[in-house]
Amino acid sequence: MDTNYLDKVLETLCEQGCQKVSIILQQLKDKQCPNELKQYTQAECTYLYEELAAIMAVYGNDGCCSL
Repeated sequence: MDTNYLDKVLETLCEQGCQKVSIILQQLKDKQCPNELKQYTQAECTYLYEELAAIMAVYGNDGCCSL
């Protein structure tokens, strides 16, 4: 899978802020498809989830914000 275009999606999602990314991650974890990701396949959503989770891990277990 070519992920170059998904890296641009990641950038756009991250620009929405920590709280929004946390909400998206929680929705994906709960097997819900966030509106921002409805156009992507399951494999693409899995990639985005893993990358967003890795980015958020930089902020530690407490995260940069809470839901």
